[in-house]
Amino acid sequence: MTSPRVFLLLALVAACAPNSEALGTPPSGPSGLCELAVSPPSATLNVGEVLRLSARRCQVEAVVVWRSTDPARATVDQTGQVRAVALGQASIVAKWASDTTVIGSALIMVHQ
Repeated sequence: MTSPRVFLLLALVAACAPNSEALGTPPSGPSGLCELAVSPPSATLNVGEVLRLSARRCQVEAVVVWRSTDPARATVDQTGQVRAVALGQASIVAKWASDTTVIGSALIMVHQ
């Protein structure tokens, strides 16, 4: 039989946790979807190279929408595949389709 002290300790740990990560679940944004963590957070590519980014998500059915801040430098498709287009840099931004206030991003630097 579990002692009342164990339950009290678990309740105290849960109440004092700064966010849900301490309890083994991803943090959630305003809509209850977990925050986006884009991986890798940055990369350097040569013109013409491609890289697949991933977005950590806690709900499999949640849809991620990808976009480039500078498509003249780097493009991204809706699967997270980035293509280096021209010298410079661009941020690749991922957002939940259902809550565009929750975002993640990766900085892409393009060299010749």
